[in-house]
Amino acid sequence: MGIEAQVTYWAYNQTGALGNMYFRKYVLINKGAQQDTLKDMYVSMWSDIDLGDAGNDFVGVDTVLSLQYWL
Repeated sequence: MGIEAQVTYWAYNQTGALGNMYFRKYVLINKGAQQDTLKDMYVSMWSDIDLGDAGNDFVGVDTVLSLQYWL
């Protein structure tokens, strides 16, 4: 597809709330052969934390609200 992803992760070595999180920055660059081939795109984060086990991960979709959710 010709998409370049530049990703930066960082965190702070300190106490308190700021020391308990990390940050991410994404830059997506369309480097396809034709620059206009990719006009619209959705980007999403996915996290499968497996509360319980892998057999009870269920995904639902609400088409009226355009939402996806996990049970």
